Amino acid sequence: MSSWWGFEPSRPIPTEEGIKAHSRKGAFVKHWWASRWIEALERLMDAGRLQRGRSYARKGQVLKLEETRRGVEARVQGSRAKPYIIKIELAPLSEKQWDAALARAQAWYDEVQDPNADWFTIATESDDPGSRNRGGDLGWYDPTSGNFVPEFEAAVAHLGVGQVSEPVKTDFGYHVIQVTDQRLSALDFATNLIADLQANPDTFADEATANSEDSATRADGGHLGWVAHYETDAIREEAIFGLTDIGQVSAEPVEDGNQIWIFQLLDSKEDRIIENARLDTIRSTGYERWYSSLQKDAQIWIDTQLQLDSAPAA
Repeated sequence: MSSWWGFEPSRPIPTEEGIKAHSRKGAFVKHWWASRWIEALERLMDAGRLQRGRSYARKGQVLKLEETRRGVEARVQGSRAKPYIIKIELAPLSEKQWDAALARAQAWYDEVQDPNADWFTIATESDDPGSRNRGGDLGWYDPTSGNFVPEFEAAVAHLGVGQVSEPVKTDFGYHVIQVTDQRLSALDFATNLIADLQANPDTFADEATANSEDSATRADGGHLGWVAHYETDAIREEAIFGLTDIGQVSAEPVEDGNQIWIFQLLDSKEDRIIENARLDTIRSTGYERWYSSLQKDAQIWIDTQLQLDSAPAA
């Protein structure tokens, strides 16, 4: 005879003392170097553990996060009463390894001096998993965004269109940089793009693939999938649910922190079943905003006469 025992999946103990991530859905980070860090971790670590880490961060289960000499250390509230410590440490490169990296970068710099050099072929040899399959393309760069480390920004500032830098050293390695084009500010570009999209809404997916810097949706024409209330930040939610007609495009750029969004409504339904995992995320991330909105709209009225009538006689 066989016996089977079933156990409920463990859930983290809720805490009000945690550091809650800004991201609610999709891309977890905003800066390119943070994306590269996560991509590197995904190659080295179990994907399931990283996904659980994202879920914990979005729920505010990370109580403390510190940068150490060799990595990062976090204090996390899990399913047990006592918080635990998790560390991610990387061994620093030796001087010999830095010299080898410089030699590779110098060889690439020499190679791209040829006007007929194929960046797409050369970039496949890069150690950067985020850009090597796109010919080294990092997307549009806003000098005021702070998305790049200072050494990288300084190198870009001295380059004109078509110019190539000598190898630039940062904490992430050596970089060979070329400025391929220049445009207006990101906000002006988005404003002009909206005008084009409203005139030709069917080109939205093509424009998203060509111009979006959201690595999570760019390859799929900017497709976000179904979005429910309280599943994303308030600013983006208002813009998304403000669209009423199928095919409609945002009337103006949606600014959320240092990000700019343009949305198009592809479909809409009054009722739709939401998966349990998404419901858990919505409950954990949207409850506070929902409750705050109730408090803001609530009205309290005290019937003083009723209080007098029900007061006990002296």
